[in-house]
Amino acid sequence: MQWALLHLVLLCFACAFSWVGWLMAHYPQKAARFFTFGRPETKFAVSYCRIIGWIFAAVFALGAIVYLILIPLDLLGIGLGK
Repeated sequence: MQWALLHLVLLCFACAFSWVGWLMAHYPQKAARFFTFGRPETKFAVSYCRIIGWIFAAVFALGAIVYLILIPLDLLGIGLGK
């Protein structure tokens, strides 16, 4: 049961980071302005934020899928690493 709770917490973090990546990918001008502390964004910074946003969204979405698989396995008592 403790592993299931841990995976539930990690699922919440993965979903949150995936959402942040989605926001970065869809609003790259705001993300670039945020990460450059308000300076005018450049074309490189906007493109970089868009690419990094999609990478964050994809990687953490895959992590969320893994945790969605691991939680029922933990509740059933199936250990994968033993």
